[in-house]
Amino acid sequence: MKTVYAIELNEELLEDEIELLEQVDVQIFVESSILLIPTKQKLERIKNYIMDIGKYEESYQLIELKQAERTDLFYDFGFIIGDSSYLITELICSFNIIQGQKEQIDMALLQMEECLLAIHQEDKQRFFFIDIQQKELIERFAKAYEIEVSFFDLDKWTEND
Repeated sequence: MKTVYAIELNEELLEDEIELLEQVDVQIFVESSILLIPTKQKLERIKNYIMDIGKYEESYQLIELKQAERTDLFYDFGFIIGDSSYLITELICSFNIIQGQKEQIDMALLQMEECLLAIHQEDKQRFFFIDIQQKELIERFAKAYEIEVSFFDLDKWTEND
């Protein structure tokens, strides 16, 4: 799980524009008009270039999940390219369950299921991703089932540049 950045284009790139961007470590996905950029520093440089050529639509900070279990709600908050799932950071939050009896955790997860966008397992921990507007509801479920959840600041937690 890591942070990457994306620029959404408002029109297709020309061949020479694609060649130029490929030289600076940018992944280009023509079918979805999205550029994936590995660092914030590169994002700013490439964003300026895309704006100069008049093809800039919007940019996003994303969480890249390599092996996510996605729900039907996932696609309202992210997209899939290749083997990776991407969620738009400003729309989501993530939590894990850090304490509680197994039976209570299982029952809480049944309630939480309708809110989940994706589940990602890393280092023997399960990270649950939800719509940021559902955070309070998850906290109420946790309280009702006497379990403890911990939310993450995705901006700081996954910054890799």
